[in-house]
Amino acid sequence: MIPDEDFLRKHYDGDDLGVLMACKVLAVAMPPKEATIAIRKTLREHFNTERSYIENTHLITTKDQGVVPLRFNKAQDGLYEVILWQRKEHLPIRIIITKARQMGMSTWIQSWQYEQLDRTPYRKALTINFDDENSAELFQKAKMIHDANFCPRPTVRDSSHIIHFAN
Repeated sequence: MIPDEDFLRKHYDGDDLGVLMACKVLAVAMPPKEATIAIRKTLREHFNTERSYIENTHLITTKDQGVVPLRFNKAQDGLYEVILWQRKEHLPIRIIITKARQMGMSTWIQSWQYEQLDRTPYRKALTINFDDENSAELFQKAKMIHDANFCPRPTVRDSSHIIHFAN
């Protein structure tokens, strides 16, 4: 659930830190099921945009810093703007990314898709890569986001190939 206080103080400040510390208190003060509901509600209300929620609650692993919150870089920000435009125009979101090496695109896409599935019931997502090994690597990025989630939805299936949220 919510990371330890040292991690929070390193990556958050102000109101964000206060809300996350309050969520840590809820996690130990309430029965698990009620705590999950209260924490998810608190986080959704405080980080009340899709971008804010992703940047503040999705943790990723970097080569040089280890586990950190996902903060959009320039390339990811541009991709997100394309998604927002497609939504505004009421178009289905379709994205093909070719040869985006070391720009964080695969991690960002997995995080964004995870957020879509976490936020809205009865959705499915699929990421296709050129071979099984690389597809498995992409899934591991989504699995990391789920496993490090501050308050993950319960799952009915959580394996090496699929995350299936409970209703």
